[in-house]
Amino acid sequence: MPSLAPNKVSKTTGVLLLLFAISVIISQSLMDLFSTVLCLYLAYQWFQYRQQTPRLVVTPKMGFDWLWGVWLAVAAIGFALNVPPPIETPSHFWLVRLVEFKWILILYFMVGSLQIGSFKESGLKWFNAAILICSIYALIDYFIQSYNNPNIEIRLGGLFQFAMTYAHSYGIFLCVLFGIFLSTKKSLSKKQFLFSATTFLIVGASVLFTFTRGAWIAAAIAIVVISFLKSIRTGITAIITLLVLGAGLYLMVPSIKNRIDFTAKVAEAKTAKESYDTERVVLWKTNLMIFQDHPWFGTGYGQNKFKLREYYEKQGLPKDQFIGHAHNQYLHLLAGTGILGLACYLGVLGTVFLMTLFAYYKTPESNTLYKGLALGSLGGQIFFAVGGLTESNFEHSKVRFAIMLAWAFGIWLYRASKPNSQKS
Repeated sequence: MPSLAPNKVSKTTGVLLLLFAISVIISQSLMDLFSTVLCLYLAYQWFQYRQQTPRLVVTPKMGFDWLWGVWLAVAAIGFALNVPPPIETPSHFWLVRLVEFKWILILYFMVGSLQIGSFKESGLKWFNAAILICSIYALIDYFIQSYNNPNIEIRLGGLFQFAMTYAHSYGIFLCVLFGIFLSTKKSLSKKQFLFSATTFLIVGASVLFTFTRGAWIAAAIAIVVISFLKSIRTGITAIITLLVLGAGLYLMVPSIKNRIDFTAKVAEAKTAKESYDTERVVLWKTNLMIFQDHPWFGTGYGQNKFKLREYYEKQGLPKDQFIGHAHNQYLHLLAGTGILGLACYLGVLGTVFLMTLFAYYKTPESNTLYKGLALGSLGGQIFFAVGGLTESNFEHSKVRFAIMLAWAFGIWLYRASKPNSQKS
């Protein structure tokens, strides 16, 4: 997929995109830095070559561009209908949340950077090396902490120092890498095969030791689904492998067994109070109550968190009842932006997924890298969608950047499969 940009611009864009991708697995500050640098560089190049024929496109159309405007309008109306906000809401909270939608513009630049700089095997190697190093560091840090604190439950947090965010970010990349591996493994040398397989296993191990059950489930489902997309035989092999691996880990690793047994407590009345999972059940129920009172536009994007105390009192819950986001992305948006806001979100998820699926089937088998990238993007999107059932994952900026990369790959590959896609 040749770029219409000058060679120097294409190479620089590719390097900046790689640095940005690596920053997503390291820290929020680096993500903000390199996303800003990438956007400013492309905006400058657009200005420099604005008279070029054909013109340089840095923010290509996605085909569902109108949906972004509708989603933003719904969020804005939700705030307008709920003014003044609850007394606990920070000053200008509505403005901060609306400004956060700038991620949409960044996504456009990400797709544009892929179109200009393309995606090369060398870049994949660098990213694999980076995520391998970060995952090894995370595992070493976890085992050191576990050894030094034998009586405390330690969860791997890696460079993010937070297990939940790490699991839901690295889980996306785990599935992307698995999709690429499935497609390219037959064409890899022994050295490349070992490197790719090792990277996948180490990243997978790091996600495992976050003890984030929602991420475990999401990864298992995503891996099985894209394995079946590859072939029925691969899908069946994935199921058997995961069942054997899961049983082995349960029987041989006490910390994993304890985590699974802990989950079962919430199902029994006698032990439910011993599990903090009941807090999530209360959050889900309460956000549904908020939605019932604000069905169309919600109580304001993210403001549902500040309405929890009011609704806890209606239920007669204690004053120290946990307050936080809904721990379910769909309920979080339902309560915050209503049915219309959730519909916009699901519209984005569904549309990008279908575009990526189209790209996967349209990409020839001979192009194993792009075929695998499309398959991996599907896996990352499935992981993210399933993970949203147990965590408000899109509310974490680090996770949002990770899924934006998966979306950008899917949209770019879809556009590349359409004629004259470079011109708009």
